[in-house]
Amino acid sequence: YMLSGSHPLNGTRFDLSFAINGDFSQGTAGWLTELPVIGGENLGTLTNNQVNGQYAGTFIERYYNDDARLQEAAGKRAIYQAVSGMPAGMYALEAAAFARRANIGDATRTAGMTTFYLNGEETDVTGTQLDYVSFYDVMCWDGNLEFGLRTEEGSTLNWLGLADVHLYYYGIPEATLDT
Repeated sequence: YMLSGSHPLNGTRFDLSFAINGDFSQGTAGWLTELPVIGGENLGTLTNNQVNGQYAGTFIERYYNDDARLQEAAGKRAIYQAVSGMPAGMYALEAAAFARRANIGDATRTAGMTTFYLNGEETDVTGTQLDYVSFYDVMCWDGNLEFGLRTEEGSTLNWLGLADVHLYYYGIPEATLDT
C-alpha cells in the first residue's frame, strides 16, 4: 500500500477505499462469499438508480435461491473481504447496505437477521434499500481486517447488497502512543 512510512496528522484520515474496490469499478474483484454460489444464485454487481434519495451507483449483491440455502448460510459470511498487511492503528468503515426477502414468498422482516461487521464489531442491517451503516474507532494491531455482511441463524432475507464502501485509516491515537 502507499502508506509505507506515512501517518495521518491531527485527526485527518487516509481513505483506503482504492485498496478494497469499494466502488465495485472492478466488479467483484477482492470480494468473497463463504457459501459457494450454485445454480439460480448470484454474487455479482448491479447498478441502482436513485429513488427517494437512496444510493445510486454500482453495488455488489448476494442472492440465495431458497430457504434451505438460507439455513445452510446461517452464520456464514455472505459478502466479505479480508485484507492483510494494513498498518496498525484506528480504522473506520462506512457503506450502504440492505437485506431483504425477494422471490421466495412472503416473510416478516426481523432485525438481527443480517449483520454488517468489521473484525469484532457488528451492527444489524435494518434497511431494505441501500442505507448507510458505519463503524468508527476500531483498533487493529495485527494488520488484518475483515469486513462485510453475514447472515444469521433463522434469516429469511435472501437478497443482500453492499455499496459505496469506504475504509479509512486514522493512525495510532496519541493516547496509545503515550502508554
